[in-house]
Amino acid sequence: MNGSIPPTRRNLLGAAGAAGTIVALTACSGGSSSEPAIPASEAPSPSGEGQIVLGTAELPENGKAEVIVRGPASGKDLGVLLYRADAGTVLAYSNICTHQGCAVGTDTDEANFYCPCHGSRYAYQDGTVLGGPAPRPLVRYAAAIEGENILVFPPQDS
Repeated sequence: MNGSIPPTRRNLLGAAGAAGTIVALTACSGGSSSEPAIPASEAPSPSGEGQIVLGTAELPENGKAEVIVRGPASGKDLGVLLYRADAGTVLAYSNICTHQGCAVGTDTDEANFYCPCHGSRYAYQDGTVLGGPAPRPLVRYAAAIEGENILVFPPQDS
């Protein structure tokens, strides 16, 4: 015997290695899938007491901000992402990424909400997933502009 691997075994091992590489690369990619996008959630109706988070002068039209509110039930801090669509409309979302629960922020060059953990991007206009591994849109909170104040109404069970 000359110590060489028979061609059939060599072919089998090469094919197995290539298949493993493809599976690993596919699992790690942050590309979009062929599954349909999940639509953004509707804004819940304000209930309970709204919390003043900013003055209207601090968040101009088309502006984004990150604020903290206190959960009514738990008393814990909740991160909130804000987008002021126009003079009378402000949108609020949980800052928790729907992929693995990392904190989503506003500090991106692409003007989207962005999760630094695995690269998920969300549209600030409606919270839908624009890219990355996140499976669902951001959770929407009720928000309002009253006079010169921007209020967020966190979920009553939070």
